[in-house]
Amino acid sequence: MKIQVSDGGHNIRILLPTQLVFSRLTAKIGGAAIEKYVPECGLTAKQIEALFAEFRRLKSNRRHWELADVQCSDGQIVKVIL
Repeated sequence: MKIQVSDGGHNIRILLPTQLVFSRLTAKIGGAAIEKYVPECGLTAKQIEALFAEFRRLKSNRRHWELADVQCSDGQIVKVIL
């Protein structure tokens, strides 16, 4: 997973291993935190685990798939690439 933030002159690129970010352990920790601190969200740990499994499947089928591409009028860019 790549996260790119640019404001015209400065570029920041963060590379994260997809298997680590979308692992079952991360889903369980994130699901427990969401259930505890944001109960009105309605996502359970099992649903987040299924979502992460789908992201892992997409990663193997579609390389360099853009999850988010935001561009502001003042030149700021944020991209999240799977």
